[in-house]
Amino acid sequence: MNNVEILAQVKRDWQKTRPDIDPWSMVTVLAIRRTALEEEKLTEKLFTKYDLNPATFGLLATLRCSAPPEGMTLTQLAQFVLVTPASITNRVDRLEERGLVKRQAVPGDRRRWLVQLTPTGQELIDEIIPKYLENERQLLSVLDDKEQQQLYFLLLKLLSSFATSNSD
Repeated sequence: MNNVEILAQVKRDWQKTRPDIDPWSMVTVLAIRRTALEEEKLTEKLFTKYDLNPATFGLLATLRCSAPPEGMTLTQLAQFVLVTPASITNRVDRLEERGLVKRQAVPGDRRRWLVQLTPTGQELIDEIIPKYLENERQLLSVLDDKEQQQLYFLLLKLLSSFATSNSD
C-alpha cells in the first residue's frame, strides 16, 4: 500500500470505528508528517554522500545564506536550524573538526562565539545546494507553480498560528 492508500484506509477505519468523530484533521496532519518523512528520505540520500545530516546541512546553509560576514552566534544558529543550544554546540564542534566552520570569540564577550564558514565549508555547501534544490523541485513537481505557492502560504498560516498559541 502506498501513502495515499494508507491515509485513505486510516480515514475509513476511523469513520467505521468511531462514526461520531470527524478524522479529517488527523489524516491531514498525518499526510503532512508522511510528506515530511518522504522529503527526509530524499535528502538523506544526498547528505549521506557528503557525511552530513539534515541538521548539519541546515547549519552550513544558514551560515552560507543568512549569516553576516562576521558570522552568527550559537544561539542565532540554534534558532535558524531548530535545535537546542547544546545540540548546536555539538554540531559546530563536529563541523569545526572537519574544517568546515570556525569559531571566534565575540569582541568584548569571551563567553560567546561567532561561527563562520571556512572556505572549505563554503565550497562544500555551494556544491550541495544545487543538488538539494533539485531534490526539492522533484518533490514538488506534482504541483504546478500556483499550487506550490498555495501550499507555502497555507503552511505559513499554520506556522503563524503556532507562534501565536506558543506566546500565551
